[in-house]
Amino acid sequence: MTNQNLDMSRVDLTDAKKTKVIGILQHQLYTAIDLHLQLKAAHWNVQGMHFIQLHELFDDMTDKARDWADKLAERIATLGGEVKAGTADIQVNSQLQPYSAKDRSGKAQVTLVSNALAEFANGCREAIDLSGKAGDAVTEDLFTGIAGEADLQLWFAEAHLK
Repeated sequence: MTNQNLDMSRVDLTDAKKTKVIGILQHQLYTAIDLHLQLKAAHWNVQGMHFIQLHELFDDMTDKARDWADKLAERIATLGGEVKAGTADIQVNSQLQPYSAKDRSGKAQVTLVSNALAEFANGCREAIDLSGKAGDAVTEDLFTGIAGEADLQLWFAEAHLK
């Protein structure tokens, strides 16, 4: 990945480290944006006895996913990288399984949300390791915080499946 703005960032990492970390961030950004969209779709599509509770829960989760995407994108920009967020790129590069509203029941939608949150959180954990190996403790810390928040949201979702 070549990026002509790396020298515009005074963050004390080599260009090689910045390039590596930007790639890690970008990969997880695609997934965070997809997660945001899937959570919003679940918010719109959920039906059944616990509709309002799940509708509101998914909306809160949507806000968190949007915040995670924003933090990842801002870190890319901070390192001098170009933030890529085109819909075609998201579809190809997201780690998540495609969203489906085929079954709109609360249980089915909570299962989809739980699966997506777990994939995202697990991707963050992988990114923690990769960022550490790349030598960027700040990005490693960013992913640690996001993973913890995603784990909490996953717990909220999974509690509905018990």
